[in-house]
Amino acid sequence: MIERWHLSATLSWAVVLAVAMPAAAQQTVELPKRDRALTGKSETVFSVGVDEGPEWEMFASVTGVAFDADDNLYVLDGGNARVLVFGPDGRFVRQIGKKGGGPGELQSPMSLTVTAGGEVVVTDLGRRAFSIFDREGNFRHNVVFDMELGLPMRELYPHPKQGVLAAFNPIRIMQGPGGPPPLDSLLPILWHPLAESEKPRRIFEAPMPIPKIEARSGGRGEIRVSRGAPPAFSPTVRWSPTPDGGVAVACGAEYAVEIVSPTGAGVRRIERGIAPRKVTNADKERAKEQRRAQMRSGVGVVRVTVENGRASVGTGGAVSEDMIRRELENMQFADVIPVIRAVRTDAQGRLWIERTADRDPFAPGPIDLVAADGRYVGTITGEKMPSAFSPGELAAYIENDPDTDIPRVIVKRLPASWR
Repeated sequence: MIERWHLSATLSWAVVLAVAMPAAAQQTVELPKRDRALTGKSETVFSVGVDEGPEWEMFASVTGVAFDADDNLYVLDGGNARVLVFGPDGRFVRQIGKKGGGPGELQSPMSLTVTAGGEVVVTDLGRRAFSIFDREGNFRHNVVFDMELGLPMRELYPHPKQGVLAAFNPIRIMQGPGGPPPLDSLLPILWHPLAESEKPRRIFEAPMPIPKIEARSGGRGEIRVSRGAPPAFSPTVRWSPTPDGGVAVACGAEYAVEIVSPTGAGVRRIERGIAPRKVTNADKERAKEQRRAQMRSGVGVVRVTVENGRASVGTGGAVSEDMIRRELENMQFADVIPVIRAVRTDAQGRLWIERTADRDPFAPGPIDLVAADGRYVGTITGEKMPSAFSPGELAAYIENDPDTDIPRVIVKRLPASWR
């Protein structure tokens, strides 16, 4: 009998309970309770992504963006399994990779970044590896994931020395005969030097609950494994690197961001007296609509198939209506909505803290800007959170065209008043 099991997991379902921090002297910074509005607006420099036009500008889906040291923009067109490179003025420079299984080809690319040395690194779930290219787009080699770590999450950032920073969802791909994959209760953020002689090093770990695992027979000797989701609105790990190789992490429902050194020691805690609001019935119905749409589209779904001890990983694909129905019937909810929606750092080490909108739990709210030393710069309103920052004060935004729904990337210059 062929022993085979399938697993579908949505990576955004990770839930954090607390943060284990080494004992160390840590500065606490309390931000002012009142917003100080920052003046000025970002100005569009260029936009890429069209319905009809050059082949290199027609994106199937944009799953990641990054800048290099010269402000060149790298766009991961996940649906077409390729990376497109554009100059600081929007001029097309080159394509890196293509769909396929050969050397330098990509299978299920999920995220990308550009290292301090100029190498382009793509997280390829299909290969279960980081695919590495030089600054000219030539393929170098693949660095296979240690499958004991679990599955890589979407965030991928350069480390200031070498290699990348990445977090791994602690779901295991492999296990002995007859059983679903085991789970750990810690979410690790790792420094991957991407050198053959060096193993990944843990910088930070966040405790998380072990979700329910259900195993069912799929026929023909198959075992289908589903991973339950924690309550909707549970806080997830929001994190971004600091210039020294540490990380800024928000984990709970309250307004708190921990700044962690490269050794894992707590350096600074940013707090603000904004309380999380209680979940309403309207919020619950909105969450059900959101979950239904995600499961039907396959957004965030990772599919793992193991046959005869070999695992294959892919992304996307619609979920069955029966599974959607059962998911919504059993859906649970947290008591409150987390204050912080996203955390990012820019090339200057400033901390961008996006709050959840007051009325819509899935909408972006104001963005608090905090200097590298913890000083409150001000609050930005009416602007989206950038997906990537360049050293030259450019920012990239991933969005869909409001008229055609075509994926595109807009590059804007940040105003001097935000510095």
